[in-house]
Formats: sequence, structure tokens, C-alpha cells
Amino acid sequence: MSFNGSIPDLETYLGNLLVFLSLTDHIELKLSNCPGFIEAVWPCIDLYSASFIKCSFNGVELNMTEQDLILQMSSLESLQMTCKHPPEYLLSHLDRFKHLKELVINLHNDMDVVRFFPDTFKELRDLEKLVLKNVNLSKDSAKLAAFIAAFSNLTCFHLECDHCPEFMKVFEGLSRNENIQEINLRGRFLHDSLMVHLASLLPLFLNLKVFNIKDMYFQNMEKANTFVVALPNLARLEEIYLPGGCGIRMIPQTIIQQFQYLRNLRIISFPSNVLNDGCLLQLAHAVRDGHLSNIEKLDLTANHDITQSGWRDFFQLVDNLPKLNSLSISRAYGREIKADPLTFIALVQCVARLPSLRNLYMYSWLLDEKDIEMFNVMKTKHPQGQRFELQWQWFLPFPAIVKD
Repeated sequence: MSFNGSIPDLETYLGNLLVFLSLTDHIELKLSNCPGFIEAVWPCIDLYSASFIKCSFNGVELNMTEQDLILQMSSLESLQMTCKHPPEYLLSHLDRFKHLKELVINLHNDMDVVRFFPDTFKELRDLEKLVLKNVNLSKDSAKLAAFIAAFSNLTCFHLECDHCPEFMKVFEGLSRNENIQEINLRGRFLHDSLMVHLASLLPLFLNLKVFNIKDMYFQNMEKANTFVVALPNLARLEEIYLPGGCGIRMIPQTIIQQFQYLRNLRIISFPSNVLNDGCLLQLAHAVRDGHLSNIEKLDLTANHDITQSGWRDFFQLVDNLPKLNSLSISRAYGREIKADPLTFIALVQCVARLPSLRNLYMYSWLLDEKDIEMFNVMKTKHPQGQRFELQWQWFLPFPAIVKD
């Protein structure tokens, strides 16, 4: 069920809703900007409370009655909330959801939220996914660490915050969990020294498949290098979203060298302004040597130090990417370049050698009619030609004004 707005004829709506709910024992409730809805239809929710397995609400501030109604959903497996203020009563009784597998909390501003969790929250052994965004952990990071250590079935953990004094304890708790497969970290709490400590624990993450630290910025080259050379310990890694910063900018070659040990990688996302012509050529050789043969998505966006000559050499060498379906070589808005003929010819020939490619993103590359015609001719012979998408034009939120 998905609701967005008000109910003009409540009595008729309730009758129809009761009929609908009686048809299934697995109900998902999704609310968006509809305050008071839960309380308005409480007879339906109360009658079928045990059939709700998923509840998500966005832009809805729940009153006490509505929070209590949600707590009656005894079979709930997924609870997701995006709101300005955390529903304190609901959060303080999370332990009632004995079957909860997924908890997602996304606040509009940094706010305390973990302090509302009851101590018995750690008894939810079935929890597999925990996402905390825009939360304030300046006082509650140790409490979070204790919870993490107790969730032995946790496979996915996302954290976005500015302060997390006890994050090492949080990460140590994650490292003792053999089931963890996805980690996504964002926020100012990430710094060079902390990441070096994290690097020492990477060998314990035997089953990690997704590692996203793209918002981390290394300032120190040696510490960045310590972290990068530890990545091969993640032998089953499939997706890597690399950090940036001046420390990383000095060792892109070292990053590329690690790919030969990470043979399960499907997605690689480089940070902006890290690669140059030499690094890109090294990456092309790694591709040709078969180190990236399982790659499905390669993101090289906003690396403005790469010249057209560098791109041309890359396009001419790249081969042996049979699974690549998405390639991004976009530039930032305002950093447009006109593709010279030789570079674009090399690009078209490169695409022709990539049989699975369906999406090519090259925003801020200026193409003319001849370029588009050449590309379309190639598409007619490409295995993915009928569904191939070339994205190169920005969509502006206002009409363009062209002056003579």
C-alpha cells in the first residue's frame, strides 16, 4: 500500500481498504507527507496489525497514537523513516519488533537517536541491515558499538554522521561479524589516523562485498598508502567506492596495482581529480592484462587532469571488459571540452569492443552532429545498440538563452 495525500471519503476508503487487506498476509505500508493518516485508518491497521511486514514513512511526524499503532505490527521485518524529528516513543520500544531485519533512520539534521534505543534492542538477533543517516553520535557512539557487537546476523551497515568518538569500537564490532557484506561510511568523523586503524582490521572482513568510503579525504600520503595496500585483504570485494584527498592524489598508481588481487570487483568508482594521463594508461594496461575482466561499472567522473591525448590512449588500449555495462567519463558542469576528432574516433572504436556496454556518460563533452552520426552508425552494429544510451547533454532547470 502506498499513500500520498488526504482521504476525501474516509468511510468508503476504509471499507475498500479492509477488503484489500483481507486478501494478503504480507502488507507493506508506505507513507509520504500525509500526516494523520495512520490514526485515520487505525481500525484497519488494528485488525490486520500482524500482517504488516514493512512500514516506511517520509515527511510524516507521528503522534503518540500513531507510534503506538505501528508498535502493534508484531510481524514487522522492515522499518524505514525519513523525518525531521525522531519518533521517540517508537524508537524507545524497538525491542517489540522481534522479527525486525531492517532498520533505516534518515534525519534531516544531526540529532540524537541512538539514546532512545532500549538496551534490549541488542536482542533483535535477526537484524540484517542498519542504516543511520544524519545522526548525532557525540554521546552515544559507545552504545551503538555495544549494539553492533550483538547483531551477529548483520550483513549491511551504513553510517552518516559528523561525530563518532568510539567509531573504532563500532568497527571492531563489525570486524567480529563474519556475515557483514556491505559497509557505507560518510561524515567528518573519518580522518587519516582512524582510517589507518581501520586498515589493520580489514583482514577480518572475509565476506565484505561492498565498501563505500567515497566521502573520506586523506590528507597524508603515507597513511593513504597504508590503507590502500590493505585493500587486497578484502578478497571477496565486489564494489569499491574509493576515497579522495591530496593523499590519495599522490598514489593512484598504487590503487590500480591492487586491482590484480581483487578479481571479484564488479564496480569501481574513482574519486574526482585523482587520475592523470599516466594513471589512466596504467589502468588501461590493467584492463588488457585481465585484472578487471569482471567489471560491470567503471566511474572515472571529474578527473580533469586527464588530457584528450590521455583519453585517446586509454580508448585505444582498453579491451577485455566483456561484462562492462556502464562507463562514466563525465566532467563537472562548467569544465566542458570539445572532443577532438581523433579522440572521439578512438572512443567509438573502444565502445565497439565492449559488447555489454549499455550506458556511456560523458557530460560536459561537447559533441557535434558528425560525432553523433558516427556514434549512431556504430550503435547499429553494437550488441546493445537498441538499448544503448549516450548521456552527454546537461538538463537545465531553466530554458537556455542563446545570444547572437
